[in-house]
Amino acid sequence: MHPILQGMRKFVEIAFTCAAGTLMLSIPGAVMHYTSAKDFQPASKTIQASVEGEPQKFFSASSESVAETLTEPTTEAPTEETTEAFTEAVFPEPKMMVLDVPYYAQRDLGMPTGCELVSAKMVLDYYCPEEVPMGGLIVNVRCDKPEEIDGETCAKHPSQAFIGHPSLSSSFGCFAPVIVNLMNLYLPEGYEAVDVTDKPLDELENYISQGIPVLVWATIDMSPTFESIGWYLKDDKGGKTDEWYFWKSNEHCLVLTGYDDTYYYFNDPNSWTSNTRYEKDLVKLRHEEVGNYSVVVLPKNR
Repeated sequence: MHPILQGMRKFVEIAFTCAAGTLMLSIPGAVMHYTSAKDFQPASKTIQASVEGEPQKFFSASSESVAETLTEPTTEAPTEETTEAFTEAVFPEPKMMVLDVPYYAQRDLGMPTGCELVSAKMVLDYYCPEEVPMGGLIVNVRCDKPEEIDGETCAKHPSQAFIGHPSLSSSFGCFAPVIVNLMNLYLPEGYEAVDVTDKPLDELENYISQGIPVLVWATIDMSPTFESIGWYLKDDKGGKTDEWYFWKSNEHCLVLTGYDDTYYYFNDPNSWTSNTRYEKDLVKLRHEEVGNYSVVVLPKNR
């Protein structure tokens, strides 16, 4: 038997015969400690022994005998120092979508008031295999010149015709239905211009995401509109009605080519370059002031 175990057996025998006091038993090469004999109970106890030159062991002692089984102590892994890692804040990149649509400036095409036709040409050239001539658009757009009837100035509604002539600075303009009819004369087979007036700009963004540019009516440089010149509307036969119409000055037509979180991007025929940006909230305000007119080109039977 191991010398230490022999000493422990002797220690247990002495413990049962002692009345009181703290016992300390010296064993050659070891030092052992135990509680006082009066506190000793027949149940198992754990005794710790340190032996010079050997790793520390744990023994189990009972009232009848001392177990001869040595148990290796459980060594706990050293506690690692934890440091809170610094994580740099990551912000999502703003969404952005801009289409590559041909750009033309109305000043270069001799169209001082023909922003609607120039915008239509940009979108037509986006879809058509060959460039659409500006001269053809001027000839084919329906125009109506203001005239006097019964001593009053009369003209059609801008949704029925271009009021004046796009090559004249004294003219006015037209709205979505006129441009839809004009574009459908030139679009390739399988496509058609569609009036999507009153569709919110937030929804028009979905067309851009699908690669579809949008003609949008707003104002020049997104400046406020104001009522300036007006006329009595004509009936279907060209006669005067009692309905008065005020033209909103600064009316303008542009091609919506893109968007991000803050801005809308336009091929603005009154600008000097493509993809001019304007703040979204301002565009929405001016778009509503003019009448929420807009046009897209879609595959037929879509």
